Amino acid sequence: MKEVVKSIPLSLREVVSNKLIKIITSSSNSHKIPSSLARSLLYYWQRDLLSSEVGLMKLIEASLILEYDKTVKILADLGLNEAVKLVRLKFILS
Repeated sequence: MKEVVKSIPLSLREVVSNKLIKIITSSSNSHKIPSSLARSLLYYWQRDLLSSEVGLMKLIEASLILEYDKTVKILADLGLNEAVKLVRLKFILS
């Protein structure tokens, strides 16, 4: 996920972070998220670090688990084509 985050310009990280938070908090698939990932998200959220590099990595990981298509659409809608390409490649290889 580090490559995906690095492909997101600093100026868009907070926007991406907020949109991914909405996906995660409104997903009906919340049971799919591992508890360790949920704890990590809570840790970074409490410290206002979800738009940091590592916080965004955790958000992307969680949102891809919960709502892959919605996550890819948000990245694409923001013109983050390199991030979309990297996400798709990562999921094909895993």
